[in-house]
Amino acid sequence: DVIYTAKVSVLPEVSLPDLEKVSVTINEVKVDEKKVDSMIEDLRKMRAGETAVTREAKNGDKVLLDMDVKLAGVSVEGGKQHGAMIWLGNDSMIPGFTEKIEGKKIDDSFEFTLPFPPEYHVKHLAGKEGEFHITVKNIFEVTLPEVNDEFAAGLGKFKTVDEMKDQLRSNLLSEAENEEEHRVERKLIKELIKQSTIGELPENLVEHELEQAYAELRSGIEQRGLAFDEWAKNIGKSEEELKKELTPQAEERVQASLLTRKIAMTENIIIDDSDIEEEINAAIAHYGETDEIKERIRSQEFRDVARRQVENRKVMSWLKDKCVTGGKKEEKKKEDDTKDDTKADDKS
Repeated sequence: DVIYTAKVSVLPEVSLPDLEKVSVTINEVKVDEKKVDSMIEDLRKMRAGETAVTREAKNGDKVLLDMDVKLAGVSVEGGKQHGAMIWLGNDSMIPGFTEKIEGKKIDDSFEFTLPFPPEYHVKHLAGKEGEFHITVKNIFEVTLPEVNDEFAAGLGKFKTVDEMKDQLRSNLLSEAENEEEHRVERKLIKELIKQSTIGELPENLVEHELEQAYAELRSGIEQRGLAFDEWAKNIGKSEEELKKELTPQAEERVQASLLTRKIAMTENIIIDDSDIEEEINAAIAHYGETDEIKERIRSQEFRDVARRQVENRKVMSWLKDKCVTGGKKEEKKKEDDTKDDTKADDKS
C-alpha cells in the first residue's frame, strides 16, 4: 500500500449580503460643448498648413529645437533630444515651457529653469527644478483651416459642419456613457465585496491574478510606445515594488470572481454551450488571422476563459438590473409605467 499526503487549495466560503440593500446610482451624462470645440481644434491642427519663417517665434508657431534637460548640472536620462517639435502655446507637459521659447530666433541658444509639476509622470523629476538648455533649429508658422462645410467634407463623410458636430457629440456621449457604466460596475463590485463575507483567499489564485495584472500593466505601457523596463526605471520602481502595489487589485479581482461564481449559483444564472460558442466565434472573427491562432481560440483553456467572461457579463447584467438606480434605467421605468397606465385607461 502507498500512503501519501496532498495539500490543495480550497475555495473559501462566500456569504452574500441582502442584495435588496445594495444600491448604486448611475449618473446621467451630458456632452460638454467645450469638448466638442476641443475636438474640432484637434482636427484643425491635424490639417494645418506650415510655412518656414525666419522671424521670432510666437504663440501658435511650431518650433524645431535641440534640448538638454539637467538636474543639478547633470543630464537626466532621456533628457537630450535632437529635433524635438514643440507647438507654442501648448504647455501640456511643463507649465511655462513654451513661453520661454517665444521671442527666440533660429540658431538662438539659451538656458532657463522651470519646476516639473508635482504630478509629473516621471516620478524622480516630479517637483524638481529642471535646467533646460535649448537651441532653436527652425520655426514654422501654422495656418489652421477655417471650420466650414468644406472642412467638414474634407473629413470624408460629412456634408455640413452641423453634421460633423452632431457626430462628434454622439461619439463623446457614447464614450461618456461607457465610462459611467464601467464606473458603476466597479462601484457595484466594491460594494458587494464590502458587504459580503469571504473566507481566506487561496495564495495561488491571488498569485495568478497578480501575474495577470502585471502582464496587463506591461502590455499597456508598451502599447503607448514605451519600453517597460525604462519606464519602470524612470518612475523608480522595481518589479517587486510594482507587484506589491498591484496586490490589492489582484485580491479584489479574486474576490469579485468568487462573488460572481456565488451569485451565478445562487440565482441559477445558466451558461450554456451556445453562449460559449458565440464567444469563441466572435474571438475567431476578431483575432483569427491564422490557423494557429484559431486553434488556440478553440482550445479548452480558451473555452474556460470564454465561459468565465460570459458568466461575468450575465451576472453583472443581472446585478445592474437589481441594484442600479438612476440614469436611463429610471427613464425607461417611467416610460413603461406610463405605457401601463395608458393601457389601463384604454381598457377602462
